[in-house]
Amino acid sequence: MYFLKKLGKFDAITCNRPNFTWPDATHRYFKNNNTSKLKLNRYYSGKTTILNVESELKKVLNKGGAKGLLKLPRLYHGFIKNSLIKKIVSELGTVFPGPSPDMASSVILSLFNVQTINIDRPLVISGHSKKSTAGQANLGKHIGEISSITHLPKDTSQKWSQKIPKFWSAGTIYSESLEKAILSSNRKNLVSKINFNYLYAHLLIFENQYRNKIRKFLVDSNTNQGKIFLLKTMVFFERFYNFLINRLFNKLNKKIILLNDMEEVIKVINYENNKLKCKKKELY
Repeated sequence: MYFLKKLGKFDAITCNRPNFTWPDATHRYFKNNNTSKLKLNRYYSGKTTILNVESELKKVLNKGGAKGLLKLPRLYHGFIKNSLIKKIVSELGTVFPGPSPDMASSVILSLFNVQTINIDRPLVISGHSKKSTAGQANLGKHIGEISSITHLPKDTSQKWSQKIPKFWSAGTIYSESLEKAILSSNRKNLVSKINFNYLYAHLLIFENQYRNKIRKFLVDSNTNQGKIFLLKTMVFFERFYNFLINRLFNKLNKKIILLNDMEEVIKVINYENNKLKCKKKELY
């Protein structure tokens, strides 16, 4: 594709990602309502934007890693120059220095100050099946004891941070991987910038079944309960606000297509890309 020819000028490309829910995936609340559906933008501009990676990393740190990768450059659902990957591996021994490979690699890429652009095109398809991590999350099963999660590195439990409640969930594993990635780099001072208090508040809102364990952790670690209460209130209203905004945004800007398999999904995505004529002025 034409856009890859321009990657030589940059280190990484991110893009708009349509989402496909596989036919076998269900939801604990919405049941089969999203099954076999492709959700994508109504319109794509094809325009590119240069990302401020340092600014995006600060946002991830400020959320304690709990909100995921946000707009960081990524190996997972993104494009990275091979020479950069080789450079990181030669210096650190790995590009995945944490139990969540997507978060760990994105943080490491950001710490290497990669030049990144975002293209408003559906270049990568996101999605999940029933047995995927996202599929398990939709069923309320994306949580458990570290030792029982077989796909994690074997030493995850032994190396677990004392600053993070010890159970497996999206928030905890992202935060753990954020810390481990920073500690593996030459910018270890950034660990002090991780807002663990936001993580705790996030967990109290989103991982209610572990609330007793989280509260005990906060007491044992002498965490300021007043700060957590205020942050918890903020996270609650953030969640409510984002729910309303997403509902409105999806109605106005998203379209949903019922499809049977990935072959049909790819046909739709190719059609969307073919509508955007790749002109030189679209890329820097």
